[in-house]
Amino acid sequence: LLTSGGAFLTGLLSVGIGEVVLPQLARRWKIPTPVAAGTSVLVVICVVIGSVVGELSVFPSTDELVKSIPWNLLCYTIPGVIVGGQVGPRLQGVVQPKAARQLIGTIFGIVGVCFLLETVMESGQAHLS
Repeated sequence: LLTSGGAFLTGLLSVGIGEVVLPQLARRWKIPTPVAAGTSVLVVICVVIGSVVGELSVFPSTDELVKSIPWNLLCYTIPGVIVGGQVGPRLQGVVQPKAARQLIGTIFGIVGVCFLLETVMESGQAHLS
């Protein structure tokens, strides 16, 4: 369920590598936000294709490749990205840019706190072992 949520946000907000590309295109190069968002998604797609080609070159057999894929995550990620990718552009004209920035900042803050807590808890358990 969390994977679907993350995937939905990836499609909805164009986060990931796009979070680096989008502000660069929109602010520095003055490209309209919808075009910048589409371009950042294209960059993410190109990176994913490159990663897949790299992964395929590592595995000597198809059986090893199939066993290494986290199918449980994949079945939630793909639909989440597709749905988020359809909803995000439709919300773009409706949601005020300031509200969108605040929402994105809040989401990243929550994710950061979750990662921090997870790291602290894991390191505490490692010391107990």
